[in-house]
Amino acid sequence: MWSFRKAKKAPWENEGVLLTEEEARECQRFIRSLTVTDAGSITVRSDFADTANRLLTAVCLIGRANRFLISAGFVPVELGVGRGDPSLTNYDDYVAGAVETFAKACAIYPLSISFYDFACILRAVGYKEEAKATFAEFLRRHATIPIKAHEKLLFEGRDVARAVRDATNELSTKPGETGDEEIPF
Repeated sequence: MWSFRKAKKAPWENEGVLLTEEEARECQRFIRSLTVTDAGSITVRSDFADTANRLLTAVCLIGRANRFLISAGFVPVELGVGRGDPSLTNYDDYVAGAVETFAKACAIYPLSISFYDFACILRAVGYKEEAKATFAEFLRRHATIPIKAHEKLLFEGRDVARAVRDATNELSTKPGETGDEEIPF
């Protein structure tokens, strides 16, 4: 299994993201469920097809990561992650699955708010240094990469200003201090 802690690069810098057969099947089912109508398939402009496929694959993987988190006793990331339950059977496997799957989502479609969510997961599971690096990546992307028209829906209902404050606060936390407050969305 891929390990975030052993990676030489941040997971979103890995160019060739390989999905497991199970992940690929799940993402294909998810995309088909959104694109097939009674009249047949919905078509996407050819210049947008790759973007749409990557975006939908990332959304599917984030849903999968949330299921891993729930299995480990956490709440879904958009609800604030919370605290897991290490006494649960397979807790470590579920945490590793959530981290690996969310990293793949960020690599496939690197949306700034996804980096914030990933950083919150890393913080919640105790990967403090990795969380700080990911909060920094969120802030960098938020400041430098404009939100595209087709991405606006993914930001709806999100308090991005609060996410920026949380990430900034997390990066200014000194060793020994905690920046572990839960930020519900």
